Amino acid sequence: MGAHHGWEVPAYDLLNVDNIHLFEPQSDIFQLLRGKYGYKKHIHLFNSALGATDGVTLPIHREEEGSPNLSGSASLLKPKKHLADFPGVKFEATPSEQVEVNTLDSYQIKNADFLVIDTQGYELEVLKGAQQTLTHIKWIIFEYWENEAYEKCVLEADIENFVAEQGFQLVLKSFLGPTGDCLAVRPECIR
Repeated sequence: MGAHHGWEVPAYDLLNVDNIHLFEPQSDIFQLLRGKYGYKKHIHLFNSALGATDGVTLPIHREEEGSPNLSGSASLLKPKKHLADFPGVKFEATPSEQVEVNTLDSYQIKNADFLVIDTQGYELEVLKGAQQTLTHIKWIIFEYWENEAYEKCVLEADIENFVAEQGFQLVLKSFLGPTGDCLAVRPECIR
């Protein structure tokens, strides 16, 4: 979720991942993904944002054209402390694109057991819309924020508590200033 340019795909291919599902809401970035991976039968592309409800259209806060982060900080939430924490990333003054938001559950994906969620503060909303999908998921990597990088974004403790309530254990955490990534795993997958 939040596939962006699909930079992780070569690593998944090295691991012989059978089915890769890439969700990217930004239409121009999605077209890049389609050009790079649209011909591969094991890669399934979806031009949609994910959240807790289906069929909603929301503005996406995108980086200005030419930003050094290549639109990697786009979010359904308005940037807040992100502006000070990452001053090189400049956002459009007014959102220039509306995106469709659906739940992950609405896609009824059964052939996946690993989620990677990088949705710039919207990770908990994605998980809330994935409760059925989570029943067959074994591993989740999600981004977290220690501060309100985006208005009303989920904070670290809230998302950690949610995945714990779903039966996952946190096993690994990385840090990059006020943000980082967590790996949460079903206990039966831990050796």
